Amino acid sequence: MTTLVERVTPVNPFPTRTAVFASILVLFALPAHGQQQDAGAKTQCAVFTLQDFSTGTENRDFEQPITASVSAAFEVGGYSVIPPEKWSSEAQKRGLDTRALLTESAALSVAQAVGAALAVTGYFTVVEDSIYTSLQCWDVAAGALAGGLQQTARFNIAFYSSLHDRVAEMLPQILLTRRAAENGAGGAPVKRVPTLSNLTFVSPDEGMEVFLVDSTRIGAISDGKLVWKTDGLVQGSVFSVEKRKRGFDASQETVRVANVIRLSRLVSEQKRAVEVDWTLGQLLGLGAALRVYARPDTTFFFIGNYLFVQPPLNAAGNPVFHDDMNLGVGAYLFFPPDSVVRFGVSTGAGAILSYLTGPAASSSTDLYLDVFNWWLETRVLGPVIFLRQEWKFTTGGGSSPLGTGWMMIGNVPPVTLGVLFRW
Repeated sequence: MTTLVERVTPVNPFPTRTAVFASILVLFALPAHGQQQDAGAKTQCAVFTLQDFSTGTENRDFEQPITASVSAAFEVGGYSVIPPEKWSSEAQKRGLDTRALLTESAALSVAQAVGAALAVTGYFTVVEDSIYTSLQCWDVAAGALAGGLQQTARFNIAFYSSLHDRVAEMLPQILLTRRAAENGAGGAPVKRVPTLSNLTFVSPDEGMEVFLVDSTRIGAISDGKLVWKTDGLVQGSVFSVEKRKRGFDASQETVRVANVIRLSRLVSEQKRAVEVDWTLGQLLGLGAALRVYARPDTTFFFIGNYLFVQPPLNAAGNPVFHDDMNLGVGAYLFFPPDSVVRFGVSTGAGAILSYLTGPAASSSTDLYLDVFNWWLETRVLGPVIFLRQEWKFTTGGGSSPLGTGWMMIGNVPPVTLGVLFRW
């Protein structure tokens, strides 16, 4: 299968240390159960490396400890696991990488060549603190599925022992299935896993290119669809794709293997935006800001203006007019552009011009630093609505009546509610 290829992962110290620790736990589990193994000849089993199908590459280091946990379960169950060096050498002779061994035909041919009676393939997908695992155990002689499992669990150290136990529970079913196959028509029929060779991606984004997360190109949407021919993927299993189109933000989506896979729409790149806002505590006011994106939907420069009126404290007083002008730079963090909720931060500087009306008319200026602003925005209701908190520090510059200190409204940093219009 040429569409599944090996990836090179940059070094990431944290997952590497965690993966090594998990590997040590798996190794310590083996001696404790060693006496449960059968004394006679053991069935040869080839456990191929479970592949990481997660978005990004930070979880690649977990492939080996997860595979080791599966191998340990087979060892404890009385099987002899063929060393990876042996089956990987055979795979290289055939021009197959570890990702290609996910297909039934490749796995069975390599397992048969190294003398294995069983071939174990699988993959996992990590999403936040959860992990989805798909495992298939093939009867090499029968060319059929002898057993398998699919599970979603919390991804922590306890996951490895949980996976070990789930595989151990699967082993009796494998034995029964293989015995049924050996008995021929007199036994129960051998279960064959449903696989699909032709997957059709459907999308309204004409011309959108679809890739696997390792940047292997599947093809482009034409006339609303894309047909992907494979060597056979297990129906219902999960994998991730990346969607790209010029003028739109790239997006990754996790999908399930089916005859027809509907992909969500891409979000067009936004290079300009105008926000209209209102600050709590400054009720008689309205503001606007222009954003110019240095990197579409990610990093931007802004210039804003907020006009508000401070009512007189009594009937004999006069209103004060304020003009808050500011500029700075902002950026979105954590969430991709097509997320329904996004988080951002910004910083900058500004000046507040104040005009006192009436007989004692005068004007003053307060300079301030926009030290740190954070905001949350959502498009659940359609338009982009945001809530922002601003930490402004007056410097005492200009003809400053506020002096030096944090600007507060009722002992709380200003909170602004607004709507964002993008193009």
